Amino acid sequence: MRSTLPPRDAAAPIMNTAAGVALADMTQEEWSTLDRDDDPFTSLDYLLALESTGQVGPGTRWEPCHVAARSDDGALLGVLPLYQKRDSWGEFVFDFAWADAHQRAIGPYYPKLVTAVPYTPVGGRRVLVARDADADAVAHALIGAAKSTLDKTRASSWHIQFCHADERRWFEEANLLLRHDCQFHWFNRGYDDFEAFLGTFKSSRRKKTRRERRRVQEAGVRFETTHGDNMDKEAWFDFYRFYANSFLVRGREPYFTPQLFPELGRRLGRRIMIKTAFLRDEAVAAALFLHNDQRLYGRYWGCNAFVDALHFETCYYQGIEYCLEHGLSQFDPGTQGEHKIARGFQAHASYSAHMFREPGFHDAVAEFLTREGQNVNAYMEAVDQHLPFRAGESS
Repeated sequence: MRSTLPPRDAAAPIMNTAAGVALADMTQEEWSTLDRDDDPFTSLDYLLALESTGQVGPGTRWEPCHVAARSDDGALLGVLPLYQKRDSWGEFVFDFAWADAHQRAIGPYYPKLVTAVPYTPVGGRRVLVARDADADAVAHALIGAAKSTLDKTRASSWHIQFCHADERRWFEEANLLLRHDCQFHWFNRGYDDFEAFLGTFKSSRRKKTRRERRRVQEAGVRFETTHGDNMDKEAWFDFYRFYANSFLVRGREPYFTPQLFPELGRRLGRRIMIKTAFLRDEAVAAALFLHNDQRLYGRYWGCNAFVDALHFETCYYQGIEYCLEHGLSQFDPGTQGEHKIARGFQAHASYSAHMFREPGFHDAVAEFLTREGQNVNAYMEAVDQHLPFRAGESS
């Protein structure tokens, strides 16, 4: 847990909290005081890009009602992103069974409140506290304001998705229920290059990985790397066609509209990276990543041609190459996907926290989460037995 300043005199007001705060009213300067671990998804630019292009807001699945805390002299002490939702799409911490049980036993499950980065299953800090503030005091004030919003709105529940491990104590102290699951991440153990990484694999898996990469090369596919500050409108339009197609082939509408990606490129610049696959000089696939100085995040991909192993190469192996070239320590390629295990991605715990207004339902979910957590732990232990590494190489 981060170090905290000594608490002030309990009799003196230390801050003012407010719900329904507009992010557009905040400045980059004051946002920069918040401890976010340089997470691109909780940057003011990323969150404002979602709002300014209509991906979230009135009439969408995510209606902002953010909470902020300020000192008596107006300095920003903390922010807790908060949204009201009338469905559970775009969250990736699945509660559809809870919604059904709540509807049958108590009444409507929606609306509910959610603290998350919309449509983004990436872990990070959800309680954003100024670095020089009393972290415990600010966090408890923000959480208390969110709980008050839950009561005022008569929402069924409040859910904090993909929160940081350090924040669990705050949520548990506020009587929220803790839940955990797992994703699959790649870790840079100081490899000199991709071949050095493969050198840690068992022989059979090393051969299979080399074969996958060779198939893409032999098909004549080449890759180009572009960053957000070098993408023009036509390039973003081409990328959007790939992104949208990945949804349409599954019979679903894409979460985002074409306006978002150019805005992200304008605001985030080189923190966005695009890998484009070309076959006979025609773009046939693309994947979009975000990064900071430590981590790469794989987000969206699509293709319009079949090439054996193209998905693995574009979304995973090209990402690993980028991490090695730029000294990044961790690669989060996106949620789900047991096929990642054989390619060197290891089980990594993800966390969420939950509160229900109805006490009986809250207690019932608590019992369920105890059993579910035991199953998740057993699953993560089993996954470790199927990693491709030689003995002693994955630690």
